[in-house]
Amino acid sequence: MKRILESMAGQAIIVACLAFVFSFSLSVSVLAATTVGNNVAVGGTLDVTGITTLTAALVANGAVTLGDSVGDSITITGKLGTIYVSDGSTTSTHAKNSLTLGEATNYNKGVFYVDSSGNVSASGTMAVVGAATLTGALVANGAVTLGDSVGDSITITGKLGTIYVSDGSTTSTHAKNSLTLGEATDYNLGKFYVDPSGNVSASGTLAVIGNATLTADLTIDTNTLYVSSSNNKVGVVSSTPFAQLSIGAGGAVSSTISVGKFCMYAGQENGVNVYVILGANQANNQPFATTTVSCF
Repeated sequence: MKRILESMAGQAIIVACLAFVFSFSLSVSVLAATTVGNNVAVGGTLDVTGITTLTAALVANGAVTLGDSVGDSITITGKLGTIYVSDGSTTSTHAKNSLTLGEATNYNKGVFYVDSSGNVSASGTMAVVGAATLTGALVANGAVTLGDSVGDSITITGKLGTIYVSDGSTTSTHAKNSLTLGEATDYNLGKFYVDPSGNVSASGTLAVIGNATLTADLTIDTNTLYVSSSNNKVGVVSSTPFAQLSIGAGGAVSSTISVGKFCMYAGQENGVNVYVILGANQANNQPFATTTVSCF
């Protein structure tokens, strides 16, 4: 009988020990200061209600939760390697000198990317609420909108290259020393053109609302009307006027003038100014007559 009782007591002790070990493997709660100098492996939950200090490496395989409230402060003192945030299909990567958000494959840059040189790329819209200052080059591929109201002031300080304005069929080009409006092909001058020398050409009507001042020669249709600024002479059907007013090319070529009732005011050789008219019934078939009475 005694041996039976001793055997049963020994089995109870063994069962109690196994239950303790089994419960420890499922959940460990540390409620007071505890120092563990060896490796600890926990197959279940490890609850620590106080501060945990790790003096060596921590390896956590599986899901890890830091904090249980949005008000918790998570402080990491030391160097972090690369942080990966993923849902299995897309991954965001934060390395020591680069940031990639929403990388779907290993060859694209995700929805937002900052490389190790500080270059930034965004696949969507980049909205800047405050002032944006760019100290380097800006390359914008695609449509660009500056301002959202006709009252907005767009200020560009610096040097501009060539400005192209196009609808796909015609192009206007504003270069540093020339302007072309409405160029349909690369060989014409468009509807309005100013070349690097300041020469202007217009394919339509040039309307001048105010005064027009020309300091150089005026040529209309080669020689239909020519005004020489160097010798102050005007040529009609002549690009080489030999008098203050020259009509026709001169020589044996006929020059025609069509006027209404003829009246001209001119000075005679004696210095007296008279009116010259075409009088009727003049002697010796002389059509011109002079008078001191105004015919204007």
